[in-house]
Amino acid sequence: MRTTMQPHPISLSLQAKACLVAVASIAALAVVVLIFSASTAATATGAAPDLAITLASEMSTGILAPGEQRWYKFDLADTAQGEHVEQSLTLFFTPGDGNQVRQMSLQLFEAAAVDQANLADMSNFGAGQLVSRDNNPRSGELFWNGWLFGQQNYYIQLVNNNEIPIDYWLLTDDVVSYPIDPMPEGVAEVEPPLTLQPVADGGSPQMAVPFQLGRNQGQLAPGQERWYSFSIADTDAEYFEETALTMFATPNEAQQIQNFTFDVFTAEEVQRWSGTETTRLNNVGAGSLTRRDEDPLTGERFWTGWVVDRGLYYIRVQNGADQTMDYWLFAGDIYNPALGVAQP
Repeated sequence: MRTTMQPHPISLSLQAKACLVAVASIAALAVVVLIFSASTAATATGAAPDLAITLASEMSTGILAPGEQRWYKFDLADTAQGEHVEQSLTLFFTPGDGNQVRQMSLQLFEAAAVDQANLADMSNFGAGQLVSRDNNPRSGELFWNGWLFGQQNYYIQLVNNNEIPIDYWLLTDDVVSYPIDPMPEGVAEVEPPLTLQPVADGGSPQMAVPFQLGRNQGQLAPGQERWYSFSIADTDAEYFEETALTMFATPNEAQQIQNFTFDVFTAEEVQRWSGTETTRLNNVGAGSLTRRDEDPLTGERFWTGWVVDRGLYYIRVQNGADQTMDYWLFAGDIYNPALGVAQP
């Protein structure tokens, strides 16, 4: 069987901690490297105003590495021009004891005042004030309340000036207490909810399988899902990289592919994953039904889109069909591959 690829395939490689393995590009394209490391999360979406994350209507959460900043954007498009809207923001973070509470900041900026080239010189129109209202000695709190104008866009900047990672919960209201579940005094700290250290099975984001160059294959029973992680970096100056993924699945005699899917998520969005149906993650893309071979027993899905250079991303393969499915997931725009036998 023949395998053909479009002019824009991605080349991927694995990183064992700090070691990068370069792979030769296809058809004289630049070398592309796949990186799997918690440290790459710091360079993903939200690192600057032009990569700002849309603020969730109730709660946004994440982890800030030492010295890291994260940007959120929101607008008041549903309000009338010139209308004044009262807004509150509450930030809980942990650990937040001792001097750590004074090394976290929350600032607000009007979109018109954001200067991407001179972020350090920008003037905010509001900043979170240090408060203590939740009776939790291990958490810190910042609170802001003020008036915004309708039909305008705004940015929120969070900065961690501590020398340790900080977990945070940003809420769009005046919230006195929030169940962040810190460890009791005297108990050793545990790993963050998203360790980004992949292990074998990929049954959750915390155990994501590194996405490999070429074929990624597996088998899923009804209701099961498998997670993969990937990051792309190359030698050119482009900040955004075009990416493609192709999936083949079998059997498909009853159109099981309709319920066998894959989605792509940012690392920040994956931190909301809870393993229950109550948490719906917002993807940056999903595989669309297509036809890529001449086999009536296989179904295919294809996705192409843009990702941030060196940003960390996740792929979730889900089996919503009523029987066990074999699948093969490829990097690139693939036609007629030699599939072989899928492994569980």
